[in-house]
Amino acid sequence: MPLRGDVNGAALEAWTLLAALAAQTSRLRLGVMVTSNRLRSPTLLAKMAATVDTIAGGRLDFGIGAGGSRIGAENPAVREFEAYGVPLVSPGVAVRDLAESLAIIRRMWTEDEPFDFEGSPSGSRVPSASPSPNISHIRRS
Repeated sequence: MPLRGDVNGAALEAWTLLAALAAQTSRLRLGVMVTSNRLRSPTLLAKMAATVDTIAGGRLDFGIGAGGSRIGAENPAVREFEAYGVPLVSPGVAVRDLAESLAIIRRMWTEDEPFDFEGSPSGSRVPSASPSPNISHIRRS
C-alpha cells in the first residue's frame, strides 16, 4: 500500500519482489531499505530473508527497523497499519520489540536446532531458518 498519494495506487509487496529479482539477476545486491518490524513476526521475517538470500546466492542486504509508532506529528504509517490491522505502539514499545525480534532473527540464522525463547510472538519454541542465509555479509550490532 502506498504510504503517500493515492491509497489505491499500485504498490508491489517488497519481499515477494525481492525473491523474483533474486531469481532473475546475478550481480545486483538486493534489499529493502528498512523492513518494518511491526508487519511480520520475526520468525516469518527471518525465514523470508533466509529464503531470498539463498535464492540470491548471498546478495541480500537485510535492513530492519522498529516500524511505525504513535507520534504526535503527521504519520504516514497510520494508513498502512490500519489497512493491515496492525496497531501502532509507542516508540519505546516499538524499539523494545525490535530488540527482541533481532535476538530471535540472529538465533534463527545461527543455530541449527529449534530453540526456546521466552516471550516469543510465535510461542516459546522457535524454529531454525535452515537453510541459513550467508550471514557473513550482514552487519552485526
